[in-house]
Amino acid sequence: LAERILQDLGNVFKKEPLVKEFDVVPVSNSSCNRSPVVCVDGHLALGSWCVPHVYGYAYSRLVEARNNIVRHEKESILGWSRLVILINPDVQLAWNVRKELFLCKQTSFQEELQFSQLVLTRKPKCSEVFSHRRWLMEHNLRGFSSDRANVILQEELKVCLQAADRYRCNYYAWTYRIWLMDRFVHGNPLMLESEMQQTRDWVRSHVSDCSGFHYRQYLLRRVGSVPLLSRELSLCEELCLLHPGHEAIWAHRRFCLW
Repeated sequence: LAERILQDLGNVFKKEPLVKEFDVVPVSNSSCNRSPVVCVDGHLALGSWCVPHVYGYAYSRLVEARNNIVRHEKESILGWSRLVILINPDVQLAWNVRKELFLCKQTSFQEELQFSQLVLTRKPKCSEVFSHRRWLMEHNLRGFSSDRANVILQEELKVCLQAADRYRCNYYAWTYRIWLMDRFVHGNPLMLESEMQQTRDWVRSHVSDCSGFHYRQYLLRRVGSVPLLSRELSLCEELCLLHPGHEAIWAHRRFCLW
């Protein structure tokens, strides 16, 4: 049964060019002999009744494969790691296996980015996902042209904001965004000021999110511009008047004044 479910899941990823979202949906039993794997318009779901069985099976096979990865079919290992990560993305072992498969060219840079982004739709505050994306960037950055690197940076910044939208005070998403700025932008004041502008509307609509304000404090430190700080104080004043009861705004205002 577990192998059939894994096969159904694998077929979805083969047929669907881009799976947009994943979640486990509550289903009490395996009635009507239907597959627990359902995908509609790129939205993938797994019936909850099968999770204990298929997860335990995939995890045990993955542990076995990790000890002797050469003996196993790479496609099978990819399927086991995919299932384990989709259900429990905090399992570092599964991510390490995918790193090995990537280094063996069994999976591509773009495929790993798409898969890890899919994982974030269910678990947007998972540190292992951002750690994996960072590893991918570090192992491929040297091969990027400047134009390609800029395209990737913009896509990664979008991923960060999507994760921050899905989970309030998403420390890992904002920390990864800071790493991207340090790694790609190299202190370019124009790029950093552009980031201030791009995240301005976001903090306006997320006034309780201290992680978003902390990111702007990082940008203010990097730029070191008095006019920029003055504009930030004006933003704080505006938000304090509109939302006087939100501590995150006042804490950010205190940072700007000090």
